[in-house]
Amino acid sequence: MTSTQVSHVLEMNDQDIQELKKAILILEAPSLMVRMSNVLGTPIEKGMEKLLNDWQESIGDVVELSLNKAMEAALLTMSDNKQQMSSD
Repeated sequence: MTSTQVSHVLEMNDQDIQELKKAILILEAPSLMVRMSNVLGTPIEKGMEKLLNDWQESIGDVVELSLNKAMEAALLTMSDNKQQMSSD
């Protein structure tokens, strides 16, 4: 790639720069759910460590089953023919 090609690729107007900055903020900022799960997850993990292995496995199985059912329900609400705009 020549220097002329590089300069052409790097040309961005003010709107492009603002959109890029917004995208960086969105991608780098942890979501509310991530922050909440970090706060709640630590005590739950500590509690799980104190349980017997059989109990840990049983709880893990129930959680996995619940997550799979939630995913299946979410997939049923999705449609292949609809395209929606991003919420941002």
